[in-house]
Amino acid sequence: MSGKLSKIFWMVLAVLLAVSAVPMAWAKPSPVEIVFSEFDDPNVYKEDFWRSYLQKFTDKNPGIVVKRIHNNDNDIRTNWQNQVAAGAGPDITFAPHDSIGLFVEAGTALALDDFFPKSFYNQFDPEMLNAYKYRGKIYGIPYRLGNCVLLIYNKALLPQPPKTMNELIAKAKQLTRGTEQYGLAYDMVEPFFIIGFLGGYGGSVFDDKGNITLNTEAMRKMVKLVYDFKFTYRITPKEANSDVANGLFKEGKAAMTICGPWLFPQLDEAKVNYGLANIPKLDDAGWPAPYSGAKVLILNPNLAKDSKRAAAVKKFVAYINSPENQLKYAKMVSEIPTHKKALANAYVKNDPKVKALSEQMKKSLPMPGRPEMRCVWDAMKSTMAMVMGGRLKPEDAPRVMQEEALKLKRNMFGE
Repeated sequence: MSGKLSKIFWMVLAVLLAVSAVPMAWAKPSPVEIVFSEFDDPNVYKEDFWRSYLQKFTDKNPGIVVKRIHNNDNDIRTNWQNQVAAGAGPDITFAPHDSIGLFVEAGTALALDDFFPKSFYNQFDPEMLNAYKYRGKIYGIPYRLGNCVLLIYNKALLPQPPKTMNELIAKAKQLTRGTEQYGLAYDMVEPFFIIGFLGGYGGSVFDDKGNITLNTEAMRKMVKLVYDFKFTYRITPKEANSDVANGLFKEGKAAMTICGPWLFPQLDEAKVNYGLANIPKLDDAGWPAPYSGAKVLILNPNLAKDSKRAAAVKKFVAYINSPENQLKYAKMVSEIPTHKKALANAYVKNDPKVKALSEQMKKSLPMPGRPEMRCVWDAMKSTMAMVMGGRLKPEDAPRVMQEEALKLKRNMFGE
């Protein structure tokens, strides 16, 4: 090697060694990935919505990557429980508020009183925030209200809604045409859609001490009513889940349905001329009292071990709960936000769908947040399947429900 080339070689080597000795201060830190699971209706909250929603967040927070997982409303609880209990799972889950008690007792919900500053909680309506505490602590942040069913009627078939249950039955019988058209179509699988009749008859699934109380006269009357819808009055399909009932209503093949605000966007898109009303009063009792509740954000307890992910989650939760995003989210299904500024918006005060939902919610009961509620739902669902399948007499259903619920409770809690 010539002297000149040798000199150049040693100069280049010296520069490379010097550079390698300098800390890579300009290197970009690895982005923090956070994961959330949601159970929103994909017919309403479509991929385009989520893509735009998340892109706006990452544009403002380039160091955070957000991954979304969709679950249906039945799987979201089970998946969260199993994954978080194993030390994994999403960082955040959207969930019905009645999941809180179950998650807390299983150790799969992070206590949030000190996770966010007081200034964060001061943004929410205090009554709404306090209503969903469990044992006096915050485990779920309510981001919208409206998980409640009401009567939806097709104005082309039924210009005015019935005011009493006898009137509903009479009109439904007139409007039923074999299998071509039904007076009433609703989800006959999930008891959430009929639980309001229990409250109308003065019943409750728990007593004041938290004991399960399904074997009651009120429950017998509720079961008999929905049994009669199908077998005595013949105003419903032989069987229907939400997809079937919603499809019949959208196609103009059902005069009435019992459903919630998540159906409104589908009806608007299908250009159905529909009206909203309270579920009619029971002639021999009171007003049906459907369960109502909030959709809440619940955080993974494992965040307590990872300060970087915890900081990223705080930013994302704040983003979800900004007045603008709460309003945008709530408007899509005519539900009610919880942020004070969002609640003051003209939409909440003037939207006719929100008004109708608010009227029904005045007659509703808060969905119990006790962890045993899962046992109640499962026992009611399996028993009602036997009743509506003609395999169990309505009068025997309350006893069977009670026995099954207590069995599930023993299996779940060892009691």
